[in-house]
Amino acid sequence: MTDIERKIMEFLVTGKTYSDEAIMKNLGINQEELEKAFDSLLKDGYIETYEDYLKRMGGEEEHHSCGIDGCCGGGCSGCGTPITDKKNVKVITAKALIEFEL
Repeated sequence: MTDIERKIMEFLVTGKTYSDEAIMKNLGINQEELEKAFDSLLKDGYIETYEDYLKRMGGEEEHHSCGIDGCCGGGCSGCGTPITDKKNVKVITAKALIEFEL
């Protein structure tokens, strides 16, 4: 695992939701570096696509976004918003949580 991949995972395991732009800004990396790291993390089983997550969970349930601060459960207004563009959504796997949980 590269240093960038490790930093991405440590950043993501904080339990919050982040855009690609937020990850790049916080880690000082560009789009190409992020995409390369995501490809490697997908291959190594640390993250999965949203589509694969839904398949693994057994269906096409309607899921909702929780906003940048991961506020679901806290009554924020963003929790009722259906996720409509799922192609770039990545889900952290149990493997990542076990290895990187703080």
